Amino acid sequence: MTNRNLFYLPVIVLSGFLFGCSPTGVPLASDQILESMCPESGCADATPDANQLTVKGPGTTNIQSKILGPAAAPTDFVEFGGDCYASTYPSNRIEVSVTRSGTPISLNVGTDVVSIFEADTTPRCIQGRYSVGIRGTKLPSGTSSSISYQVKFEIVGIDADGVPHRNSNTGLFTVSVLRSP
Repeated sequence: MTNRNLFYLPVIVLSGFLFGCSPTGVPLASDQILESMCPESGCADATPDANQLTVKGPGTTNIQSKILGPAAAPTDFVEFGGDCYASTYPSNRIEVSVTRSGTPISLNVGTDVVSIFEADTTPRCIQGRYSVGIRGTKLPSGTSSSISYQVKFEIVGIDADGVPHRNSNTGLFTVSVLRSP
């Protein structure tokens, strides 16, 4: 066998693979369109799953003094942000609760708790992130010593019928906030 014949050997082997038949009996190098093996709804399961609801801890906490409040007036807010996943629910919200020494602090969505992302001010998971502002007057600092707060974030998936779904495992996150004078 000459070198010239050895050169053509890979070409012949490769064309055998291309023009051979697939397991369905269709040549691999053809223009036939194969039908999808997936159902009309697609191969991925888009069913909302409460077990996938996730909210992760915020990064650093800082005081923002130039955030516009609901009345478009600058107000002091403590801003929190982090990662989240709302599964495939058509809607979601991030619920925020604050306690001091075990006592709940009343918060109103839209005035005391706002979304930094959305104009409607309801905190939500948007493209895998959330950003929530809590009015600074709801987390006052001490006059002579620091005050500790517990801030809890919970993601709530809302299905097409308006029914809320929760995940008490990965759908909750609590952070301690220390406000000093």
